[in-house]
Formats: sequence, C-alpha cells, structure tokens
Amino acid sequence: MSRFLVLVLLLVVTGFSGCGSKRYTYVPVSGKVTLNGEPLAEVWVLFAPKKTGNSALVGEISRALTDENGCFVLKTGSGIKGALVGPHQVAISGEIRSEIRDEILVPEWLPPKYHEGVELTFEVPHDGTDLACFSLEGSFVKKKRT
Repeated sequence: MSRFLVLVLLLVVTGFSGCGSKRYTYVPVSGKVTLNGEPLAEVWVLFAPKKTGNSALVGEISRALTDENGCFVLKTGSGIKGALVGPHQVAISGEIRSEIRDEILVPEWLPPKYHEGVELTFEVPHDGTDLACFSLEGSFVKKKRT
C-alpha cells in the first residue's frame, strides 16, 4: 500500500473517531488566588490539561487574568468558557504582556514553583467548580507596569 493511501486512511479513521473539539468536555471553572491570605490581582492563571491514557491529544489550555479581588473565570484561547474536565497542571504568572506589541509590561515576579506549571495541580470535576482556589505563600515584591 502506498504511503499516500496509508495517510488518507489514517486521516479518515481519526476523523471518524472524534478527533476534534467536540471530543472534549469543557465546564465552568472559577476561583481565587491569594498571596499570604490577601487577594492577588493582575496575575494569569493557566490550566493545562494533563495527558491521560494513550492519546497524545489533550485539549486547549484555559486561562484568565485575576481581578482586583484575586478572582478569575477561565476560558480557552478560542473563547470556550471553562476548562477541560480532568487533571490539570496549573501555572500562576505575574508577567503581563502588551496585547498590541510583543512587549513585557510587568516582568515575572512570582517564583518558578508557581509560574512554571510544575508544582500546582487541579482536578476539574464533571460539573465544573467555583472553588479553584490557590493560596500562594512567600515574600515577593510585585513589579509595576512599565
């Protein structure tokens, strides 16, 4: 069988097996970030789905910027509200970039254990949650916008 035919068959089979955005279940996710018990405003919260099973496909990352009360509501880059059901690595980042130019307005000021997405995890339940809360500890100085 030619490589082309194998490739076409592979594409057809994966197309019928549901390899698309409809394959994933996104549910509402919101929560709060605090630093030493105080609300943490203007930090990014990112939920990256963990790989489960044998599939290399994991779904879209969800993210949100916290408000003045440290609260956030997640959505994906394509605008889907919420996060994928299941386990996630979580990153919380203080770096703020310009939406217009590729320019850093606030450099990263949180330690790697928070912004590298290695230490923090969260399991998104099937019915969603408003209890995705993260309590950061330490003495960090928030940098000002440039």
